[in-house]
Amino acid sequence: MSTPPPPSPPDPPVSAPWGLPAPAALPGLLTEWDRALRAHERLKHGRLPAPVAQAGSVLREPAPETTVAALERRLGTRLPPAYRTFLLTSDGALAQPGTGALPQPGLLPAAAVRWLRDSDPEFVQTLVFDTIAPHPPNAATGVVHPAFDLDFNDRPVPERRYLDTERTSTGLKLGHLLYALDIGHDDNGGHILLNPLMVGADGEWEAWNLAAPTGTRHRSFTALLAHDTGRHRTRLHQRQSEAAEITHALAAAEHIARDPSAGLLSRIVAVRTVIRAAGPGHLRDLMLEWAHSPDPGVRRVAVAHLGPLQPPHPPDDDTTPGPSEPHPSVLRHLIRELIEATTDPDPGVRAAALPWLAASADPAARQAAVALLISPDLESWVIGRVGAEGRDALYDAWSLSRHPRLLQQLADLGDRRAVPGLIDALTTPGTPPAQEAQLIRCAAGPGDPALVPALLATTERRTTRLADVAQTLQKLGAHEEHAQVLTRLLRRATAATLNPDHPETPDPPTTPDEHHPRDTAGRRIIRNNGNNDPNPTGTTPPGLEHAIFQAARLDHPTTTAALIALCERAPTPSLVRALGWTTHPDRTTTAVTTILRAATDPTTHLAAVDALEQMATTTTGDRAVWPTSNTLADTASMSATGTPTPPPTLTPTPAATAALDALATLAELDDLAALRALARRHDRRAQRPLLGRLRSPDPALATQAAQGLRDLRDPGSCHTLLQVITPDTAPDVQATAAHALITLHNIRSTEAMNRLGRGTDPDLHRLADLWTDTTP
Repeated sequence: MSTPPPPSPPDPPVSAPWGLPAPAALPGLLTEWDRALRAHERLKHGRLPAPVAQAGSVLREPAPETTVAALERRLGTRLPPAYRTFLLTSDGALAQPGTGALPQPGLLPAAAVRWLRDSDPEFVQTLVFDTIAPHPPNAATGVVHPAFDLDFNDRPVPERRYLDTERTSTGLKLGHLLYALDIGHDDNGGHILLNPLMVGADGEWEAWNLAAPTGTRHRSFTALLAHDTGRHRTRLHQRQSEAAEITHALAAAEHIARDPSAGLLSRIVAVRTVIRAAGPGHLRDLMLEWAHSPDPGVRRVAVAHLGPLQPPHPPDDDTTPGPSEPHPSVLRHLIRELIEATTDPDPGVRAAALPWLAASADPAARQAAVALLISPDLESWVIGRVGAEGRDALYDAWSLSRHPRLLQQLADLGDRRAVPGLIDALTTPGTPPAQEAQLIRCAAGPGDPALVPALLATTERRTTRLADVAQTLQKLGAHEEHAQVLTRLLRRATAATLNPDHPETPDPPTTPDEHHPRDTAGRRIIRNNGNNDPNPTGTTPPGLEHAIFQAARLDHPTTTAALIALCERAPTPSLVRALGWTTHPDRTTTAVTTILRAATDPTTHLAAVDALEQMATTTTGDRAVWPTSNTLADTASMSATGTPTPPPTLTPTPAATAALDALATLAELDDLAALRALARRHDRRAQRPLLGRLRSPDPALATQAAQGLRDLRDPGSCHTLLQVITPDTAPDVQATAAHALITLHNIRSTEAMNRLGRGTDPDLHRLADLWTDTTP
């Protein structure tokens, strides 16, 4: 490799960045977003969540400047201008883009904002590293690290197209999740993120909406809000314009539902359509008739729609029913029908009736639910239909029958009355193994530390329970006991238990679809049926794999020592990555040595680089260990003299320093993956080798170098970056080099845009037009 040119002196930053719209215009956009969102939610659901209705807005009180400044100190970086303005206007919100009005949590207040790797590490671990196994590095296609070089749909998208967020709005590079800022999430696990690896000329970070099924990218937080405002306005207009059509359609559906000559399936579909739109009481008379149908499928539909008609109190002739409640005599009739359904020969009918009877305040309904629950031939899945409102009926049935499935459901619902029964069952040697395993998993529900000794007792009888017990102890907050069990599990593990089929190699790769379902367009789905678990089956990862992740996150002296010893005996990618969570100075040297040894093996090389990068980004308490120098964000906060105020900085811990030194060692050995990781950590040791690769005749290698220099963000690279933007250079190299100059907010970015515009590539022309709007 030829000797690279020395870094050029840095150019002065421009006086101030701006974008469209400017952060100063953000309060007006927030007002529009709030109004459009509430109007759409009110029309869609007929009401707003209580906190939003009470406040009259989804916006909160402004955050004080001191609170925002404290967040920046904690994160170790300057916030992007628009998001900073948002916090100073509204400290979070009772809603979030993509999901709508929520009582909790919505867009987070400043005090709750975290790096995603800290707020939801398992989400990052699963999404990022599940991408790697089926896609090994491939120099021919330019894939050095699949998580950073492939988009969310597992495709190596050309960089010049990936940079165009308007055309590739669903193409997420999952490796960026390691650096994303978590600014909002919902109860289903959908996140709103800001991505500091992709920055515009106005200092704005790219915004990701992972509350959408396949995830979407927007060039800034402002663009995300504007998109969501337009989405609510469009849907509001559609719903208003369709109101007359909906009324006509409901009338037609009710006619079909009541027409005996119509096909049965058509009638059932019509019933569900009407009840979903008009409420469960709309076809009450028809449902009472259907409850006696000879067809069990019809009876299931009827009972399922009669149950919600019960009010939360028993029928009372002396009480005036509410405007949406039937007369007490009708309620008694409904309850009799539901009670009668508990003796139906079809289990689906019984399952439809049970949750409503168990939750009822009527004594006869409760008694019927208990009688059904203690029935010896009741299917287990029917018991699982009982929710939190039916816990009293469950406890009564458990007290009478002592059936373990009832105890398990009671514990799953978090009822502490299950604790004595759980302790008795877990400490009884005769408990069947399958039943014991189920009880161990549900023991975390009540959250009672009194269960800890009973859980430990099961590990003395059966060491196969160690992984399940460790997971439950973690949920109970029993940290020392959790560490003890994990240590025992790791010390017992061997190459054969890590992978019985191939004891000397890591787990065989799986196809992307085994972990990530896709929509009809072939795009991977993040959120599946309201669950953000990327595993489409919803099952827990294999016990030992999950235990390894628990042990790594715990960073306990004994568990870390056991992890290191196991990794030395039988290194696998998951074990090597686990060592990246090591932060204690007494164990860092040994962990780094083990990781570097794994880096020499092609099967664990990428895992070793990942571990070192993770170690360099670990946190200590609330202090993020990120020695960043966010040049582009510096210009977003100028002093009165026009001089950039220095960004917040954090001193690297010994673990982070050791990891960076190890990455630098690998980079010196021509390890491009390690070099890219070093650049993402803003370590200047990456600059000279990246500058040398930037002039490589290999377009894939030169693009990787340009991406690394963009991540590094050192102004000394600007001169060389501009020099490669020529017609003789590959389009992806030109696009990435220009974006690096924009990210640095360098005065040469204007010339870079002119050069792109003078070329012949249409993608570069489009980028030049797009970036010119935000380039000073």
